[in-house]
Amino acid sequence: MTHATPHFRLRDAAAGLATIILALCVSHTSATAARDATSSSSGTPVFRLIIVESPSCSYCQVLRRDVVPIYRASKRDEEAPISFMDVNDIGSDTMKLTSPLTLLPTAIVLKHGREIGRVESYWGYDTFLMMVDRIIDGAR
Repeated sequence: MTHATPHFRLRDAAAGLATIILALCVSHTSATAARDATSSSSGTPVFRLIIVESPSCSYCQVLRRDVVPIYRASKRDEEAPISFMDVNDIGSDTMKLTSPLTLLPTAIVLKHGREIGRVESYWGYDTFLMMVDRIIDGAR
């Protein structure tokens, strides 16, 4: 008789609780943050989140499966709408990037069309969302 099963159940329960807590944290924003995130003159979001991906990238597919539903259900999507771009469609004039892309998927956070940070590769949904939040919160 092994004790592996209870350990995995505890880990799964902890992961589930972390997911719930993270979803609550991500969806919680103040009225000030929402006001600051949109331009007063045009009403368009100041921030944008662009996911650069490739159809052949398995981690890109996992990111879409694990992150997008949680992100789109959060208020953060209103502040920094998420969109996707194929790596082959990126030209030098598409976005003002700070450096070339080296890993996929890459999440690029833009403020007024300029890159202010990026998350390269896929680190799991909780880490990914935390990193995006830090980039946006640090740019306010």
